[in-house]
Amino acid sequence: KLDPLDAFWEENFGLLCQYRDEKGGDCLVPQGYEIAEEGVRLGLWVYTQRQAYLKSKLSEERMRRLEELGFKLDPLDAFWEENFGLLCQYRDEKGGDCLVPQGYEIAEEGVRLGLWVYTQRQAYLKSKLSEERMRRLEELGFKLDPLDA
Repeated sequence: KLDPLDAFWEENFGLLCQYRDEKGGDCLVPQGYEIAEEGVRLGLWVYTQRQAYLKSKLSEERMRRLEELGFKLDPLDAFWEENFGLLCQYRDEKGGDCLVPQGYEIAEEGVRLGLWVYTQRQAYLKSKLSEERMRRLEELGFKLDPLDA
């Protein structure tokens, strides 16, 4: 029989698997996300897993299982991926346009996408944007140099 804490972890892990399947492989659960009918605050559980990882309090087995699921343990990587996904949606909705106004917010997601876009350009100008991230943004049609945008 499972310890209650292990049972809680397994239940939430199962719900994360369902979330990923419903979102087409996306494990980027917003922190405020709740599954009302289950009474589960999945976003908070995901946040807690990342905090445990940062504090080296997540078991090797749990890390492995989360990583196999495609879960980003590093919160900064997860934040970048979430915003990149929202930029992709923005581009699709705007017919290929990645020119997000600096003040643009997605209220229901609690995301300031315009600020994130600005931050990516600043990181690029300061040579602090990884090659992989530059490539992914450029493939999207995103102009890294603000003078080109």
